[in-house]
Amino acid sequence: MTLLRFHRLQWLFGALVIVVYTAVSFRVGAVFPFYDFPMFSRMTESRGRAFARTPDGAVETVDTFDAWYCPDLERALLMDSPCGLPQTWYFDELLGVGNVLVYLRSNSSDHAVGEPVEVIFRAWLSQDDEVDSAPVDCPIMQCNARRRPGKSAP
Repeated sequence: MTLLRFHRLQWLFGALVIVVYTAVSFRVGAVFPFYDFPMFSRMTESRGRAFARTPDGAVETVDTFDAWYCPDLERALLMDSPCGLPQTWYFDELLGVGNVLVYLRSNSSDHAVGEPVEVIFRAWLSQDDEVDSAPVDCPIMQCNARRRPGKSAP
């Protein structure tokens, strides 16, 4: 077999792979990279996260602050489903600390220091709930907290 014939077989094999791939993908209905896979492109259920909102309206992660003073913390724990979601506001696996409640208690202060902040639960509602996908903010409680060193305001 000559080198020219070998290259021709490689081209034919490559073209055959592309034709078979295209035929199969059109038959299945998922033509990569042009298909938007629903598991990545569409929210299938509503989700939410706890955030801290400053008086100027900036929304930041809870771990941006420490020395939390929240006199209504125990009352806020009774709130089972903020924004009507079957999800508690104080557990957040995306936050590096894992549990907002543990973070607030372990970084608490016995008196008000820092600036007033509002702990909110921001919910993103899925399209299945027939609600706009814009986030909805549900207030949880008013607190005071001090901005952690190295965490500047945006």
